[in-house]
Amino acid sequence: MFDPLPQFISMNFSKNFLSLAGLILGSVAQGQIAFNSVSQTYSQDFNTLGGPGSAADIAWADNSTLPGWYAGTRASGNTYVTPATYKFTAIAVDQLLGSQSGIRDVGLADSIKGLDRAFGFQPSGTTSDPAGGKPAAVGVRLTNNTGLTVISLVLTFTGEQWSQGYWTTPSAVAEGIQVSYSTDATAINAGTYNNVPALQFNAPVVVQSTNSTRSIGLDGNAAANRHPFTGVTFTIVGGWAPGTDLWIRWTDLGAMIPAGIAGGQLASVVTIDDVTIGISATISNPVAPGFTTQPASQTVNTGANVTFTVEASGTPTPAYQWQKDGVNITGATNASLILSSVTAADAGSYTVVVTNSAGSVTSDAAVLTVGGGVTKPGQLVNLSIRTGAGAGAQTLIAGFVADGGTGNTSLLVRGIGPALTGFGVPGALADPQLAIFDSATPPNQIQINDDWDSALASTFAQVGAFALTTGSKDSALLAALAPAPYTAQISGVGGTTGVALAEIYNTNTTLDATKPVLVNVSARAQVDTGAGIMIAGFVIGGDTPVTVLIRAIGLRLSDFGVTGVLADSQLAVFDSATPANQIAYNDDWDSALAATFMQVGAFELLTDTKSAALKLTLAPGAYTAQVSGVGGTTGVALVEVYAVP
Repeated sequence: MFDPLPQFISMNFSKNFLSLAGLILGSVAQGQIAFNSVSQTYSQDFNTLGGPGSAADIAWADNSTLPGWYAGTRASGNTYVTPATYKFTAIAVDQLLGSQSGIRDVGLADSIKGLDRAFGFQPSGTTSDPAGGKPAAVGVRLTNNTGLTVISLVLTFTGEQWSQGYWTTPSAVAEGIQVSYSTDATAINAGTYNNVPALQFNAPVVVQSTNSTRSIGLDGNAAANRHPFTGVTFTIVGGWAPGTDLWIRWTDLGAMIPAGIAGGQLASVVTIDDVTIGISATISNPVAPGFTTQPASQTVNTGANVTFTVEASGTPTPAYQWQKDGVNITGATNASLILSSVTAADAGSYTVVVTNSAGSVTSDAAVLTVGGGVTKPGQLVNLSIRTGAGAGAQTLIAGFVADGGTGNTSLLVRGIGPALTGFGVPGALADPQLAIFDSATPPNQIQINDDWDSALASTFAQVGAFALTTGSKDSALLAALAPAPYTAQISGVGGTTGVALAEIYNTNTTLDATKPVLVNVSARAQVDTGAGIMIAGFVIGGDTPVTVLIRAIGLRLSDFGVTGVLADSQLAVFDSATPANQIAYNDDWDSALAATFMQVGAFELLTDTKSAALKLTLAPGAYTAQVSGVGGTTGVALVEVYAVP
């Protein structure tokens, strides 16, 4: 187990990637669109496309019909092909359109070649295809001749919808266009393509066609049927190195049609128009990636959840690719690899290759061993609160609840003051006194300690608590408690004040399910700024995730007679990395959580909209919840952590 202490905050930018594996579309020529300077832009309005007639097939050739442009469709199964033709389509509003899946050049019926055209696709909806549909894609291939590493591009285009599709299960279908890019692609459907969520076009007309065999024509140039993306800048993960190619791809969201949807599907026609691409930022001296944290080997039981995590440096920001036994894991392109409900088949050697334009490096191998033991359900095994403490009204009062199981549970409770100075915490409480009370009215003092007994040192080691210096003024006691609410009160001997840490550990390190477990911890104290903010730490043990409700309450406390409350609280949750990563944040709780409040027995917040709350499902590990005032404000607040059944 790990004893949580305050962590420094670091930013961790999450990345969303889409990796598509496909067959290479044969050999292709070098990209015809070269960026020779950072000030250069490229534009394409597709108005040179087209031909006579309606829905006529016109010959298509990659990198020729439109220099630098490529197209791909999936003919059947997972076989990708370059289309031999594209369809010139003149659409009239309310026109009934047949199923003409594939690449399309679209405009209004009164348009002719040379006037306003758009380029896109219409997928089919056959359920015989493994992915439930046959997506199409168009894309442009660019060459970097600037001599610099490009780290971001700026893209402008307009997404347009030219017909209403028909779906027997419309709620299961998302229509539109997804935008992604690749620096290692060899074809439009072969390579690692990184999705750009900010550029996804969602078809605006969601009302389906009233005709089950025809889609109904729309004016894609009308404002209601289109969406412009103007000057959207996106980062190229790993960078775009000089002398290499970069692909930008527009894929029909028909690729996301779930398998098994009933037959009789007819997708909408969606297109792109008025594309402009420019370079946003470059670097002249890229730095090859390196690891600051390597992945660690793990031994777990069957059914456990496993997370491998690395930290890497490099300029530009490197890209990640996890491997198992030397083989790439599809879609595993983040700094963390999460494996759920592992089996013996997941055992093996895991590495991650980190790459940017300056080079690549492979991590140390982390070996996953999966045993046949019983998976231990996750539970809260350690709870702690760090905040100011003193005498009288400044006493640090930490509430906790043990519940479930039978008999008593053995808890180690500590009141830490002097030991905090060793962790760089200023103003630590010099001589804390610890007392435990039950929930009677008035409460009964069960145990008390001033200066811990060195005989408890072995218990500290058993539960993973950090060691205390022999003879220090910190306090600690071991208590056998029946399932019930309790409070641990820490005060300063002789009226002294300072920062203190209250800790509660379950000594049932075998996680025996027949014994009571910790289900709630709370603390009410003054929240200041800097080192004076309130920090609640908690550790999830076992092999499975636990859902927790965390609340930071200020304004509502005035209804209970508390004065000087924190008027606007904010809550941030961090992991135990070094430095810590913020994994969740809230300022002003979501009313949808009211049902969870009732579920765990937490009091209602009523009209208090300025308190904060989060409901999170977290993997086994150590976490901290930090409570502070918005805008640096101060006041009395209550922090709570509940295990949600």
